[in-house]
Amino acid sequence: MNATSDTTTLVLADISRLLTLGEDIAPTPKMAEQCRMSPLLAVTWQAVAIARGRRNILTTNQHKLSLAGGDYINSGLTLASANEGHELLGIKGTNCPLATAACALVCVGSKTGQGTLTSSKIARIGRWILAEYFPDLFWAAMDRSMVKLERKCRRKGLKLAFRANVASDLYKLAGQVRKRYPWIDTVYDYTALPGAMRVQDGVHRVYSQKDHGPLHISGKVFTRAHRKRIAMTMLGAGKGVAVVANISKGEPKPPTWNGYPVIDGDIDDLWPVRAPKSGGFVVMLYVKGTNAQKRQAIDSGFAVELEG
Repeated sequence: MNATSDTTTLVLADISRLLTLGEDIAPTPKMAEQCRMSPLLAVTWQAVAIARGRRNILTTNQHKLSLAGGDYINSGLTLASANEGHELLGIKGTNCPLATAACALVCVGSKTGQGTLTSSKIARIGRWILAEYFPDLFWAAMDRSMVKLERKCRRKGLKLAFRANVASDLYKLAGQVRKRYPWIDTVYDYTALPGAMRVQDGVHRVYSQKDHGPLHISGKVFTRAHRKRIAMTMLGAGKGVAVVANISKGEPKPPTWNGYPVIDGDIDDLWPVRAPKSGGFVVMLYVKGTNAQKRQAIDSGFAVELEG
């Protein structure tokens, strides 16, 4: 747990107080009302709403997750990305330890599509506050939502694929989900942490290749050679690598990248289901965001040219 600031202490105290008062005395405001509140008050109420069971802690309508078909339901957990929650609470830290400046600006979980909505940011940070400071309440909320999701899967005769970090890079959290809910068919993750790729916890992971710019928090430069070396090492070890390509939506993906088979990561998010049984592979995605975000991704090398 991070050391708390005065702001954090007040937020945590308010959450505890509201939970003590209960719904009858302090009713949970609707999301539309939260969006009109100050950011700190909004995330305070979001954490309370989730703890009370008034909000679903899971992400079920994110675009990529919603594309799942066949034998699967696809769901996930979207916590605060990078240091957006830490900045709001006035503390140091990040949920994406090796995020680069470029990837933080085009994060599909927070900076593009539905993630840009005020309501989405409030939900991300509120969930993260529970996970970070009220773990018992967080896992109780997870249990409630997972019970409903398991019933849905059984009723429809479908399997669940679960993405534990839609906007964050907390590999231990993914492992906890895998262990706590053994009925889930597939728990999967994207990670920029090379060490996480070596963890044997039942989670399917691909290494997210980043750009050669500065790391988001430390400012340390991540060189082009270092980036490429890690990606190729992962592929050579039979692991998957996620690569953002400088191509537009709808353009076909190449069959291979640097000699390894390519999975189209934009069809849906079920790459673990479509991955080869053995050997390295590439989950390729087209560059997303506004024109300015795309230009940042391309200029930094986060979005690779297909020749490389």
